[in-house]
Amino acid sequence: MYTGKSRRTPSINSNFKIMLSNHYKIPGKLNLAIIIVCSCAYFALLWAASHVHQYGWVLLFGFLFAVIMIPVYSLIHEAEHNILHPNAAVNEWLGRWLSTLFIAPYTFFKHCHLKHHKKNRTVKRCGIFIMNTNTS
Repeated sequence: MYTGKSRRTPSINSNFKIMLSNHYKIPGKLNLAIIIVCSCAYFALLWAASHVHQYGWVLLFGFLFAVIMIPVYSLIHEAEHNILHPNAAVNEWLGRWLSTLFIAPYTFFKHCHLKHHKKNRTVKRCGIFIMNTNTS
């Protein structure tokens, strides 16, 4: 139970982490397939938009490009939390690749995002919504 004496979030029990990792496997192959599809669509849409001369087509390709960037950002988010791919080095490389598509530096993006979680996901702010994982 949180007593209010510490500003740190209670850590998750290591047995609970093991249970989660055994129950929820990272879909590395599926994520790679999505990355390949998004990357190909990204470049195809950029190429197509640069080769049309009517504004209607440019707007359509721009809209489709924006739609493609939604899963790209979602995958960057997964990489920031080290759950995009089971291999840490591959996870990092894929996060950097996706951030290149998003035109944002991965290291800065990851740093700011994790700081956001550190500052905004505290016991004091979340109150009753924090699940008690202490087994003792």
